Amino acid sequence: MQWFERFSWLVYTSTGQQGALCKYCVLFVKDYAGKGFHQQLKSLVTQPFTKWKDAVHDFEHHSESQYHKSSVLLADNFVKVQPNIISQIDSGYLAQIADNRKRLIPIIETIKLCGRQELALRLRSNKN
Repeated sequence: MQWFERFSWLVYTSTGQQGALCKYCVLFVKDYAGKGFHQQLKSLVTQPFTKWKDAVHDFEHHSESQYHKSSVLLADNFVKVQPNIISQIDSGYLAQIADNRKRLIPIIETIKLCGRQELALRLRSNKN
């Protein structure tokens, strides 16, 4: 449990291959890193970490890696942008509701007029 407090990025997967993963690197890092992108990433990124003997050393080494730092930065940026996206979606939804209400007004007024004039409401069929 102390590992999860010390390394906030650490998560444990219990499905399939059991082991530890870096939640940021799994989501935001590519399959390769390092100079020239020749270092293939496996442990903590594409495969769960299972070598518990050297866990603290490996976790500290992972925390200092450039690709991990980049992944954390990308995650922070994503979290900052997400509320803005949600508010834009909500404002678009609210604008659509207002537009739909405006379109209903003439329909309701027509129905009221037909009721006052005692005219039947009929659907016009497209069949000829």
